[in-house]
Amino acid sequence: MAPPPRRRSLGPIIAIILVVVVVLAALGAYLVAGVAFAQNRLSTAHNAYNSVVGHQNELNGTINSLSDKITGTDVSSVSGSTLQTDKETLTQIVTKSQAAQSQIDSDDASLAKADAGLKENQWLTLLRKSDIDKESTRIGHARKALATAKVITNDYVQIGNFYQAFFDVLIDFETLGTKAQAQDLTGVAAADEKLKTDTTKAVSLDKAPGVPVEVDTFLHDVQTLATDFSALLNARTQAAASAAEKALQADLQKIEAVDWTKVSSDVDAFYKPLIDAYNSEVDKANAT
Repeated sequence: MAPPPRRRSLGPIIAIILVVVVVLAALGAYLVAGVAFAQNRLSTAHNAYNSVVGHQNELNGTINSLSDKITGTDVSSVSGSTLQTDKETLTQIVTKSQAAQSQIDSDDASLAKADAGLKENQWLTLLRKSDIDKESTRIGHARKALATAKVITNDYVQIGNFYQAFFDVLIDFETLGTKAQAQDLTGVAAADEKLKTDTTKAVSLDKAPGVPVEVDTFLHDVQTLATDFSALLNARTQAAASAAEKALQADLQKIEAVDWTKVSSDVDAFYKPLIDAYNSEVDKANAT
């Protein structure tokens, strides 16, 4: 009689089953942990982005406002009272631009931190890679917009300070003409000295980004006019008075020859590429 067949050991099968169970458990844990980790990072990034968007409207207003005040002002015909109002508005724009720079730095740091978080433990977030890549791209566009906004607002502080001084020169020039027409010699002398002081200040600021070279030439011509006006006031002979009057006529011809429409267009042309680049990155971020 043949011996009974040997029972096959279940040990290897059980071992395989245990390995499969362990692998499945590990895979399940990976999936759960990965999804949770990815969602946490996505939520953090999305919240950071939304916070930046919340600051965007005020930033947009600041970026657009200076152009309106500078290129929208016809300095060849505007009154002193209007210039004074525009000057006060420029003061607000400079203040807002300075404040915007601090906010831009804070927002950029927040986005940089969120983007770094998206790229942490990438082995754990493979299932949400497309979502994470999309959010990272959105943040990239937002940070490019902020970088451009930082340049614009920094420039605005400089050109805003210049135009405040420049408007003072125009106000002084109008005051000088008014006092001269009224034959108020004391008032003329005071206005002329103020014109000299304010023009010197404006010249010191006229290398601000976007200020056309014609404006510097204009200011130096105004300085010359103020000096020639002093010569007329201090003339002690008819010959000296005639020479001063002739010089003043030549000064006025140069001053009146400035094409302020071209000046405004040149300022626009300087800032338009920056503003367009900013708006383009904002649009790309919003569309991502």
